[in-house]
Amino acid sequence: MFVQSSAAFAATLIAMSTPAAAPKDIWNCTNQVEVWCTVDSCAARKADEITPLAVQARATGEFSVCAYTGCWEGIGTVANNNGRISWAADDVAFSSQPEGGFDADISIMIVEKEAVGFVRVAGLATPLLCLPGDQSDALLPESDAGEG
Repeated sequence: MFVQSSAAFAATLIAMSTPAAAPKDIWNCTNQVEVWCTVDSCAARKADEITPLAVQARATGEFSVCAYTGCWEGIGTVANNNGRISWAADDVAFSSQPEGGFDADISIMIVEKEAVGFVRVAGLATPLLCLPGDQSDALLPESDAGEG
């Protein structure tokens, strides 16, 4: 789905890290691991049980955090502290809500110079690998890139 081989993703990140890289007003991120946290503990899912996420965040505050059947989408408060960019929003609706709703508070953080991030939503507390600019195809396996 959204996860690309580590070597190919790393090569893309290196290529994007040059001064001529795409503008950083939009970030596209995905996960290679999945971590769930509660008040008293955190646990990582087994590799074959990971939910692939597609996270997009814009400098304007717009964001989406998507998993299998839908997305949390909205506009959050953005802060940039020396290249550590964060987005925060409360009570964001899931696009395909199950009965009883699935609203969640959203926290996204990206460290610009490392292109590494984090998302916290509905129990997930998961690290992300990110690309600046409109590079969403680079997060797909090579066979899926460019397909609609």
